[in-house]
Amino acid sequence: MRKDYAEIHLGFLILYHSTLGYLIAFILSENTVSGLLFFVPILLHVAVSSLSISELHEKFTSKTSVKALSSLAPMAGVLVYMFELISQSLFVPIFGTAIGMFFYVGVRDSIPNGDKGRPLEYLLGILLYLGVVLLANTVF
Repeated sequence: MRKDYAEIHLGFLILYHSTLGYLIAFILSENTVSGLLFFVPILLHVAVSSLSISELHEKFTSKTSVKALSSLAPMAGVLVYMFELISQSLFVPIFGTAIGMFFYVGVRDSIPNGDKGRPLEYLLGILLYLGVVLLANTVF
């Protein structure tokens, strides 16, 4: 059962990371500053989620084929964008779904049940990054 769960988890991560690759390519093509501002939190999020999947399913993720698939997923998303395999009118629903998943994981990991949560750090991070976004918008 654990192996099946690992395969399902990996499948969703590959889909999610390819979606993020598509979104980054789309946003970068529209506005370089916005694309870079979107890339930074996504990079941190992907790094943390990669660590969690490796700890969760160590035997499964040590396979070269699994590493290759998960590493190529964002590039697959970029290729989907480049070859226009998905209509640009679907950008908003795809973006909304990915950002919703991003916030769900961020809130769930930052504010767990009980006294173990760190909501102040989460809110401070949001405010700090909001400042970076506002600064980037005024400078560029």
